[in-house]
Amino acid sequence: MPSMRGTQLTRAYVGAFVDRHLRAEPEPLLNRPSKRFPEVWHWP
Repeated sequence: MPSMRGTQLTRAYVGAFVDRHLRAEPEPLLNRPSKRFPEVWHWP
């Protein structure tokens, strides 16, 4: 289901953002494209 995939993406990336910017923890998900989430693209 596309809605379930959207929920997975949102949870992963919002969680990564919170970890990096609010908890000051390293978060590799935000560093480069992820094999887990190939539909998400990163910009420089």
